[in-house]
Amino acid sequence: MKNRKVFIGMRTHNSSDTVSKSLKSVLQQEYKNIHIVIYGDKSTDNTLSLVNIYKNMFAQKGIQMDVVSGEQQNNEGCGKASERLSKIVASQIGDNDIYMGLDSDDVFLTPNIVENCVEQMNKTKANILIAGYDI
Repeated sequence: MKNRKVFIGMRTHNSSDTVSKSLKSVLQQEYKNIHIVIYGDKSTDNTLSLVNIYKNMFAQKGIQMDVVSGEQQNNEGCGKASERLSKIVASQIGDNDIYMGLDSDDVFLTPNIVENCVEQMNKTKANILIAGYDI
């Protein structure tokens, strides 16, 4: 259980001003058994183009990345997009894997936040971990 896979789910909608910073914070993580799943909710800016630029960077670091674009014609809103993202991740996640949410305008403040969360979950045998920025 030491090297559990961590799925990071991210919703995006018109996030071109913030998504690069958020993705860079994932790239900087010391923990590498990460699979990031991004759900694009019909952005009208260049959010998905920016996200796709990061695909090669993630691959070079051995981090899996899936980008799923919503099939609907219009933006569905935060709740529906979160539900769709959850279903996508749920279809891929294993019994001992961990799910973390990261909004497209949020960042991991330290390069060891994912590792610290995994360590805490392993140590306490927790199923759920609610963490602040200083775990």
